[in-house]
Amino acid sequence: MGKAPSFPDLHLVLALERGSEVQETINVQNILVTQANNALTAVQTAGNELHLAQFAKKALDDFQAAEAKVLSGLQAAVKALAQSAEAIAFGAANTVLAFARANVKDIDIAKNAMEKAREASEAALDMGN
Repeated sequence: MGKAPSFPDLHLVLALERGSEVQETINVQNILVTQANNALTAVQTAGNELHLAQFAKKALDDFQAAEAKVLSGLQAAVKALAQSAEAIAFGAANTVLAFARANVKDIDIAKNAMEKAREASEAALDMGN
């Protein structure tokens, strides 16, 4: 039979057992601290990313609003230009030019007829002399 541990030996065994429990507790606490630090870092990083994303969204919204105002102003300027006297005169000149181009053959025929008439009148005058 084994000898029962004496009081100081029992104290040592309990201390060793408690020591391993203490060490396990320390290990668990270290793991928890590490996890908490990781969570804090994640929150800080996510917080920065969230602020950056919100800043970028606001910048994009501001840009889109400014762009809409610029495009609206340009659209009004183009509309005003289309209704200006110069634009109306340009449109009328283009219409006349298109008509003239379409009727060049008629003008050439009329020119030839006038040339022949002039030649005929000159020939008639020459016969009279």
